[in-house]
Amino acid sequence: MQAVLLAAGLGTRLRPHTLIRPKPLFPVLNQPLLHRLLDMLSTVGCTRIVVNCHHLAEQIDSSLESYPDILVQFEPKILGTGGSLALALQSLDDEPILVMNGDIVHSIDVAALYKKHCESGDGVTLAMHDYPRFNTVAVQGDRVTSFRPGSDMPQLAFTGIHVVEPEVIKRIPLDTFFHIIDLYDELAAEDRVGLQRVARCIGIRGGR
Repeated sequence: MQAVLLAAGLGTRLRPHTLIRPKPLFPVLNQPLLHRLLDMLSTVGCTRIVVNCHHLAEQIDSSLESYPDILVQFEPKILGTGGSLALALQSLDDEPILVMNGDIVHSIDVAALYKKHCESGDGVTLAMHDYPRFNTVAVQGDRVTSFRPGSDMPQLAFTGIHVVEPEVIKRIPLDTFFHIIDLYDELAAEDRVGLQRVARCIGIRGGR
């Protein structure tokens, strides 16, 4: 298993706190969230992990000194979720990639999510939860049908945790800001986006 942990965000909704510390390094039970997520990935046998960074990147880099096998991806400019994955692809193997936002607290079985994806044949599999305030993704059974607002179909919220095929990421231009959801909306129209329902997780972000 291989993974990308997204830790480059500016954390604008938590300013002024994030002016001095990036969100992935906020402590949870006296441990930086980033370390909790990395330990989780290690426990499930993740052998190759890329952590991207931009905002207060030196703090992210310094915090990873005790994780010598982690590949640190410094981004001089914000690339968005899609642009970051396109860059990370150069450091990864040609197999499915587990992607996690670096600002969420969860106990999701990511190994089970990865296994489901590998057996599905889908381009991407999203971990989805029922969180009425953020339920904006239209679903039907175990399929994602649209990311566009206004659907009259049942809706769930995207947790920020997903497994994606390298061939999907290859559709993203290099060195360009790109929002991954735009691509996933195209894939949903092709019936190539599956989902796994999970327990609610919490994001360290303003209003959530």
